[in-house]
Amino acid sequence: MAENNEINDGAFIANDDLEVHPDALILPLMNPEEFRKFKEDIRVNGLVDPIILFQGKILDGRNRYYACMELGIDVWARNWKGGMHPAEYVLSKNYHRRHLEPVEQDMTVPREIKIYPVWG
Repeated sequence: MAENNEINDGAFIANDDLEVHPDALILPLMNPEEFRKFKEDIRVNGLVDPIILFQGKILDGRNRYYACMELGIDVWARNWKGGMHPAEYVLSKNYHRRHLEPVEQDMTVPREIKIYPVWG
């Protein structure tokens, strides 16, 4: 296992071969062109936001993780603090900022989560 160096804000280096948490899979990965541009931004500016881990797996930040691994840049991570269902967290962090087609949006929100007014 790679070393995990704790820093002041609670983030740590997590360069391990990480698995993806099943709740992270409710959103698709970026398309290749989006990912290329995103990876270039990380190359130029570094990783701005750490990935979020839950149960030792990536809950939020798969694209960031893959970009950093391809670039050989340290992957900074934080452990998720909870407070809601993990799938709700993933949607809250990503759903409205991602450029998903309406069909992708409909397929993305799990049936159980659609009962909440913000996702219904």
